Amino acid sequence: MADERLTKDWVGCRIDGCGRMEDGGRGLCKYHYHKFRKDGTIRDYDGNGHCGMRKKISFKEIPTKGTCKVAGCEAATLAQGLCQNHYHTLRRHGVVKTDSVVRVNGGFCKVEGCDNVAIGKGYCSKHYNRLLKHGSPDWEPYQHERIVCKICGKPSIGQGYCPAHYSKYQKYGDPLYASEWYKKRGEKKIMDGYVMVYAPKHPRARMSRVLEHRLIIEKKIGRYLLPNESVHHINGIKTDNRPENLELWIKTHPSGQRPEDLVMWAENIIELYGHLVKKRKKEA
Repeated sequence: MADERLTKDWVGCRIDGCGRMEDGGRGLCKYHYHKFRKDGTIRDYDGNGHCGMRKKISFKEIPTKGTCKVAGCEAATLAQGLCQNHYHTLRRHGVVKTDSVVRVNGGFCKVEGCDNVAIGKGYCSKHYNRLLKHGSPDWEPYQHERIVCKICGKPSIGQGYCPAHYSKYQKYGDPLYASEWYKKRGEKKIMDGYVMVYAPKHPRARMSRVLEHRLIIEKKIGRYLLPNESVHHINGIKTDNRPENLELWIKTHPSGQRPEDLVMWAENIIELYGHLVKKRKKEA
């Protein structure tokens, strides 16, 4: 023990009268530290240098040996010249911020102006997660100029791509990847003698395709066809979908033969198709 006391860094136990070296933790020698960890009791020394009666004691009640060496902190020391908060910070992160910043176990984040502890590749948790997710530690979630997809201009979620292009980038390595079916989706197909075109958002689409002659007539009249309406090819060629070869047919009849029913039916027909008939007469 005499040799230990001659060393420069020798620190004694916090218990008054104990001449052992502080090597058990929390500023205590091994004897008092294990006693406290085991049953929460510590023996004080009497005036003759002998341990007295056991008594329950907390670390706050243990006589202190000065204040924390961190500038601006006046809390009592716990171990290694540090208070309880700074000592636990040192144990957890390997570094304590003092006047002269010391980098230990990776040090602080290397982003300018960030004083957080580094956890990976020289970045703190915040900047490291931004690097993994967005490709840059300087990415900001709330920017005046919002980051958009490099390809389509929609809001970006990662690597400068929108959700659709980012998913392709992760799965295939190419944000513009397109399957063979996707490449051929715009091609026309013949089904039952009629021409089918790609229109997935049409209300009457089947397997994302719709009859081409229906689309042409709907564009001409400015609305979707009703269930009782159909399209007739004048020359009888089903694949000839020129606007002048198509005409609108209806298959409907009044629900009864009373004059009131006939008049109501006629009024509905005039309201739906009167302007189309007038337009055709003018073109003729």
